[in-house]
Amino acid sequence: MAKTILNGFRSYFADHLNATLSAKARFEKADWHGVQHANAARLELYTDKITQTVQYLGSVTNKDLANLDLWREAKIAYTQLVFNFPNFEIAETFFNSVFSRIHDHDKITEDIVYVGSSQAIEAPAAEYSIFIRYSGSDFRDTFRRILKESEFSLPGEDIELDLDCIMGVFTQDVVPKLKGPDHEVKFDLLESIFYRSKAAYMVGRVIDGDQVFPMALVILNTEQDFLYVDTALFDIDELSVIFSFTRTHFMVDAPLPYQYAHFLKNLMPNKLDYEIYNSLGFPKHAKTEFYRQLVKHLHKSDDQFIVA
Repeated sequence: MAKTILNGFRSYFADHLNATLSAKARFEKADWHGVQHANAARLELYTDKITQTVQYLGSVTNKDLANLDLWREAKIAYTQLVFNFPNFEIAETFFNSVFSRIHDHDKITEDIVYVGSSQAIEAPAAEYSIFIRYSGSDFRDTFRRILKESEFSLPGEDIELDLDCIMGVFTQDVVPKLKGPDHEVKFDLLESIFYRSKAAYMVGRVIDGDQVFPMALVILNTEQDFLYVDTALFDIDELSVIFSFTRTHFMVDAPLPYQYAHFLKNLMPNKLDYEIYNSLGFPKHAKTEFYRQLVKHLHKSDDQFIVA
């Protein structure tokens, strides 16, 4: 039973990544209708995979799926299977969703589903695997390398104009705050580009000693086979707006969701975990994180619910 649910999750996550990987092609082709269709299809994907997994469960076991003891045993086995998974938190939410499709929510308890995670949530040890580091005392040249080494297939319309745009904001918002020598400043750029609507976002951070500045280069398509930098952001509040819970989910190749969430959380410390996971394209896990945040709050508070 646990293996059947895990197989369902693996199928979902593989299809999720495949849908995301095609975002680059849609952006470069200016296929905006395709962007809307892909967003809708990816949202339906999760529900479809849950339905499929529930059907498989019914065919591989002759036991009563309404039996809660069966789910207790399944959770123990599933926890062992996903131990040290790079996407374990999404896998746990998938298990919860399968259970909830069969049972009412009043059956939810920690021994049956993942009210909390089964694994310690700690800073990822292999964070370097998700970003590329740049350095150098010539900041304009550093940004030139960042643009030239991007994953885009289309060329920039005018790279010098793009660099003027970036340096105008960087010189105003970051340079006056730098404390260390220029050659010690580091630029970490997430390997995967964030796609949403008609824009692409190259997201990263600028590190100056113990100071960290968020960084986002917003790329647009001229729709004539060229790309250009529309703006550059180095402000926490501006980045937080981009990752707002009210915005459409990004298409971003994030096979290590927690590492991406942890990286972004460091850039936007006031942003709640559920908002970040929602932005990354995992709305169901965002609900899990929202519920966990609520449970933590209630444990520390005397607040009472008021019937509206």
